[in-house]
Amino acid sequence: MQELYLAVAVGILFFVCKLILNKLQKKKNGQDDVRDSFLAAALTGGVLFVKKTNFSKLSEKAQVFVNEPSF
Repeated sequence: MQELYLAVAVGILFFVCKLILNKLQKKKNGQDDVRDSFLAAALTGGVLFVKKTNFSKLSEKAQVFVNEPSF
């Protein structure tokens, strides 16, 4: 669920930044900004979801010997 919240936050932040940049450059591309923001949010959510599902096993600690081996 955190991935969804983070993806929405990235999409909103991207949209606000695009609006500010367009105001400074005096461009008007409202539909493109919404589409780009949605794509940024979807890609962020997808990457975070894949990272959570596929790479969660990599964060486990390695098994090490702490006593004398039994062989």
